Amino acid sequence: MDTHPADSTSGPAPSDGLRLDHIYRETHRWEESVAWWENLGFSFESTWGESPHRAGSLRRGSARVVLAEVGAASQPAATTFLSADDVADIATRTGTPIVDTHWGTRMVTLEDPDGRIYHFEPQEDS
Repeated sequence: MDTHPADSTSGPAPSDGLRLDHIYRETHRWEESVAWWENLGFSFESTWGESPHRAGSLRRGSARVVLAEVGAASQPAATTFLSADDVADIATRTGTPIVDTHWGTRMVTLEDPDGRIYHFEPQEDS
């Protein structure tokens, strides 16, 4: 069996100022999606909005998922959020602007060669 080099190390990887913060998933089926994540052991740490635009942050240990309800006309999105100590460095390296979000942070959004979306936001204080 092949192993990835990271599989052979013991202990957590050293921090370089970047970490996975959460995954973001949109859904047309709010109740079914909530039940699916809860069946995996996740529970809400916060919720906001009202039907048909409910959202919430679910957590299990250090894993976090932000689930958002979208209308039938929308294609549900799936994106990954990373926390970065230096968002400006990522913006400079990629030539991508830093934009203000409607939830009060600033972020850089990048698309990988296969079209997957990644958002880089400043590290939140713990």
